[in-house]
Amino acid sequence: MNPKKRCVVDDCDRPHHGRGYCGPHYQEWRRTGERPDHDWIRESWQEQQLLLGFTGEGVGYPFEDEAEERKAWERRRAEWEQKWKRPARSHTPGSRPAAWWKFIAGRPHRVLHWPSHDHTVQEMLDYEIEPLEWLAREGHLEAWEINKIREDAAVAAARFGTPSERLSGVGPGGDGERIITAQRVDRALGEAGDERYKNVTMAESRHSRVWDRWLAEQAR
Repeated sequence: MNPKKRCVVDDCDRPHHGRGYCGPHYQEWRRTGERPDHDWIRESWQEQQLLLGFTGEGVGYPFEDEAEERKAWERRRAEWEQKWKRPARSHTPGSRPAAWWKFIAGRPHRVLHWPSHDHTVQEMLDYEIEPLEWLAREGHLEAWEINKIREDAAVAAARFGTPSERLSGVGPGGDGERIITAQRVDRALGEAGDERYKNVTMAESRHSRVWDRWLAEQAR
């Protein structure tokens, strides 16, 4: 790749990759065998902006203005909403496109900053769980999402304190976080919670180093 050369497609200023094209246009040429259409690649960047809230490095904001972005979101909204209203088995509760958070929720997905290297366990939990709490409190969680959060917590609670307990740290696969997530979502919903997990405490963890730290934080 020659960093001084630029893509030959009109209005594309990305660095040359091969056959006269930048990386995305080169891949399109290989896929179709035809000269890439710049409108097509622009639409792909727009879709990425709507889904993730950002595009590739050096691409910049792919819409003329926010009004154009809103129109693009409205064109896709009904189709994309089906992805969490009629989810696949692998769908994660709380998953929404960045455009949904921007135009429907009126807030970013994450309102808390990524914790620093010396973060507390509570800061990490807040970062991970706060969006789900907000969705629950504002009535945006679907019934299947609430059920899945609760079922995951119930399964985690059955393992908690046994040799099968998963991960002591804070993370999406950790049993401790699954339980705390369900407990906090239940509180956000104003509901008592499921008997299978609502009274589980982190002191019961078999791998309790992280949760001992968390309990110490709560005692301060």
